[in-house]
Amino acid sequence: MTVYIGIDPGADGAIALLASDGRVMSITDMPPHAVTIREILECVQADKYVAIEAQQAMPGQGVTSMFSLGQRYGLLTGLLIGLQIPFEPVRPQAWMRSLGIPPKSDKRAHVERALSLFPTAEVKGPRGGMKDGRADALLIAEFGRRTHGGTK
Repeated sequence: MTVYIGIDPGADGAIALLASDGRVMSITDMPPHAVTIREILECVQADKYVAIEAQQAMPGQGVTSMFSLGQRYGLLTGLLIGLQIPFEPVRPQAWMRSLGIPPKSDKRAHVERALSLFPTAEVKGPRGGMKDGRADALLIAEFGRRTHGGTK
């Protein structure tokens, strides 16, 4: 069995694990420490495939937030390389298009799509607020599953 891992490296991002049959194994908000991320990745005692959302500078984003995002992205990719876990940086447009999310959709569309594929997934907070990082991580994992051997 292969475990498909989707990572949204943003500040409100998450790490999602899907079984090869599409079952949600876990969703974890982005941990603040590399040690915790490493523990999540190492606890999977099966073949792993990771899809991580590729990052780039965007107009209008602050220098500090872009630096933090780049730092997190670098930490995650370095950790994956160090642990010898195969991964693919995936551009947001690619995974969204493949999962039927229209271009320039808001985060609500991401949460709705995640819930349509994974109805019991915890992508809403206790008060009903959206946890779009969790939704994105699930969708990125599903993209990896569909494009690298999992059933559609």
